[in-house]
Amino acid sequence: MIVSGSGVSITPSYEEIKVNIGQKGAAPIVTGMSREHYVATYHGTIVGWAITGYPSGSIVVDILKKYQDLPQAWDTITGSDPPTLSSQDLNSNLQITAWSDVYVRPGDVFGINILSVTDVEHAVVTLQIMQH
Repeated sequence: MIVSGSGVSITPSYEEIKVNIGQKGAAPIVTGMSREHYVATYHGTIVGWAITGYPSGSIVVDILKKYQDLPQAWDTITGSDPPTLSSQDLNSNLQITAWSDVYVRPGDVFGINILSVTDVEHAVVTLQIMQH
């Protein structure tokens, strides 16, 4: 809870952006640009990420963002902290500090670039957004 100077308490509101990569029971994910995208419809700030994978394996994904257009590989925002699984099926960082351009506005398009992957057939990348 955040308390303002007037004595009124304000509770932050959170949204999530979830991007699915691949399918369970299908061929393993391969490196490169994912065809899955998400368009934001609200204002906020990215405060954290989580990634799950099936079956347990390793994957490193780059988060891309561009305003009102499909992002390309150079539209990265993850800095030195890309969502990563390393021989596991769940990982998260809910207090990111190394990302750039974490402000979200309506019309921002998010994409995924798979930088490396081993054995993962399906992954879900979740971005936690604190709304403004």
